Parts: sequence; C-alpha cells; structure tokens
Amino acid sequence: MLTYLLGDVLRIYSGDIAAGKMGKVQFTQGMWLGIAVLMLIPILMVMLSLILPQPVNRWANIIAASFFFLFKSRWTGPPTLQPYDKFLIVAGWCLMC
Repeated sequence: MLTYLLGDVLRIYSGDIAAGKMGKVQFTQGMWLGIAVLMLIPILMVMLSLILPQPVNRWANIIAASFFFLFKSRWTGPPTLQPYDKFLIVAGWCLMC
C-alpha cells in the first residue's frame, strides 16, 4: 500500500496529476470511490494475515499482489509509465509476495 501512496505522491510532484485530472481524464466521485476501495485491499490483507491460516494467507497475498501488479501495469498506460512507476510496481509486487 505504501508503494502505491509513494507513487501517487511522486505523480503529483512530477505534474502527472493536477486538479483531479490525470492526462485528459477528469476523476468522478465514482472513480474516487473505486480508488478508495483499491487502497483498502492492502489494509485488509494486513488484518487477514493475522486471522487466516498460513497457507490460505500466503495464497491470498499472492492473488492480491498479482491483481495489483496486473491492474497497475494495464491501467497506467506506457505513455505515463515513468521509471519510478516501473520500480514501485516491481517493488510492491515483491513485497506483497
């Protein structure tokens, strides 16, 4: 989760996101809700790691990490994929597995 937050902060400072827009896309309230749900998943994974048995927890983390890896690599197109994005995608995936 922290790698995604760091990526967001870097995007804001680099000028990739400004005034609720990313490129030509204006964010709606529904999009912000979707982003909030996505950011909640890693937090829930921390809680589930304390509750679930180890084998189930391991697979849940692998599935969540794979989902975020695929989501991030498909949602952020190549024109906006900065070197820090590539690094944070790989680091986040490795840390969740």
